Amino acid sequence: MVWLSLLTNFVVLFPASAWSSGWSWSALQVTAAPTARQGHAAVEVGRKIYVIGGCLQEIRCYNDVHIFDTGAQRWTQENVTGDLPSPRGGHTATLVGSDIFLLGGANSEALRVSDHRGPHPEADIATFADAYRLDLLRRRWTKLEEGAGLSMTARTSHAATADGGRIYVFGGYDAEGKFLNDMWVLRAPLSPPYSPDAPELVSRPRASWTRPVPTGEVPSGRQGHSLTSVDRQLVLFGGSTADGSDVNDVYTYDTSAGSWKQLPVGGAAPLPRKAHSALRHGHSLVVAGGCTSAAHCFSDVWRLDLASKSWSQRMTDSALQWRQREGHSAAFVGAQMFVFGGCQVSECFNDVEVLNTEEPCPDQCGGHGHCVENLYCQCTEPGFTGHDCLQPLACAMDCGSNGACGQNGRCVCSGGFSGATCDTPPRCPGSPLPCSGRGECLPGGTCRCQSGAAGADCFADAGHNQSQPVSLRSRLVQSLLSLGVSQEQPPAKHSVHPDPITTADFGIAKANEDGHAGEDLSPDCEDFCNWRGLCEAGVCYCQPGFSGRTCSNAKENTEGTVNILGTGLFVGSGFVASLATTLAMLSAQKGQKRAKEREAGYNI
Repeated sequence: MVWLSLLTNFVVLFPASAWSSGWSWSALQVTAAPTARQGHAAVEVGRKIYVIGGCLQEIRCYNDVHIFDTGAQRWTQENVTGDLPSPRGGHTATLVGSDIFLLGGANSEALRVSDHRGPHPEADIATFADAYRLDLLRRRWTKLEEGAGLSMTARTSHAATADGGRIYVFGGYDAEGKFLNDMWVLRAPLSPPYSPDAPELVSRPRASWTRPVPTGEVPSGRQGHSLTSVDRQLVLFGGSTADGSDVNDVYTYDTSAGSWKQLPVGGAAPLPRKAHSALRHGHSLVVAGGCTSAAHCFSDVWRLDLASKSWSQRMTDSALQWRQREGHSAAFVGAQMFVFGGCQVSECFNDVEVLNTEEPCPDQCGGHGHCVENLYCQCTEPGFTGHDCLQPLACAMDCGSNGACGQNGRCVCSGGFSGATCDTPPRCPGSPLPCSGRGECLPGGTCRCQSGAAGADCFADAGHNQSQPVSLRSRLVQSLLSLGVSQEQPPAKHSVHPDPITTADFGIAKANEDGHAGEDLSPDCEDFCNWRGLCEAGVCYCQPGFSGRTCSNAKENTEGTVNILGTGLFVGSGFVASLATTLAMLSAQKGQKRAKEREAGYNI
């Protein structure tokens, strides 16, 4: 039994968290920290963490903004101007672009009221439905005006996350204490690009809300849950429901289809809880802390692998590593998760605890960046940011489906599209028509040339088919005058195909470089195309070296051009010579016949 006692002492001195996958906690010794609080919100912005608002239980609420520099490990209080939100807790703060959007929350300060019964607490609770925007560059709060349409109802202890420039809000409870399971979507009105010389903003942005009606397995109404964007889907975990029970279920929301689905998760799972923290770390969800409605709190850490749909416990529930708590905030910077504040029943904290995961570049930076000296992710692909390069960026203007938001806040277009919002279709090379009218313009802005055309703009002629070596001049003469002419001898093992001459022999299709697109002039072409092209249904199809409606414009380079006028004169002169020879032969033959008849005694 001695060995069992020693083993028990060993487990107490070295809890499971000390050897669990290399993850470990450490406490930072910092000064000028904000006062203890819970129900605040924290946002990671680069290497800094913004902490906004929160309450000291039901004693006092705040609307201050504090910044923790993770590199210098120093707190500063931000001096912001504008429309300051009223003090509150239970709100959400979400980063979109260079703005932080604060939504909802409540102020539950207790007022001491005296009457004939003596002093007693009377809760003066205000629940909010307002929305504020904090411009991080101008350091200015702006209250969003309500739009003409729907507006989110007042609520607190809800959850929110951003994806593609939109903020998704789910659940919470309202001023009457009703637990909610509705979804609201805010199209985030971002601040315009910052310039130190630009005048102060005078226009007030409007809150553009929509309320989708989700399908599928919609979660029950709840508060104190989490909602996290992972791989373009929203992951909901835990919370407390209307019947007072706590849950540990997992749901995913497809933003494209607008549908919920309960995720079947295998293996051991975290115990039911609320007011925990849940963050994306690569393709996984990291859950820490929280409490039950019966005031049993946790300090364990769990990781949900969304690919394998399985939980793994990374840190055990041990006060030696991290004090159990709820209502805290957490934010990832590189491999470290920084936790601030929270309360355990009546005791509240203002400490900074750090969880080191030893994974500075989770999942190879999501495939959207590269790992710099095994210290942090540098995001290189447009459209993504965050410590793991998996947070979708948002620009001031919607880049649509043909672009992504770049690191500079401007749209980076793809597929040949252009414009500030990537809504200008691709323009393939070729003039005046894309691909010179001799090919198909592909989505990427490249040409797929027709048979007989070549080059990036399909203007050049492809190599002649060796199985058809008949000279163009011979075929042209044969086609125009139907006269028998000698043909060039084909190479061995090749045969001659007497195909009629077509516009492909001129290196043109149904549209000329200068804009012929089948314009019907008349049954006969004007000026007979100046003998520099073929007439078809009243439209001139010019030979190389000439362009225009009637092929009257000569190009500088006429190499390879066949002059129809010259050819016609040549053929015409040959015809006249042949006719004169024939007439002379007929006249001579007639003279010879008459001479023979005279010799025979005929009187002619």
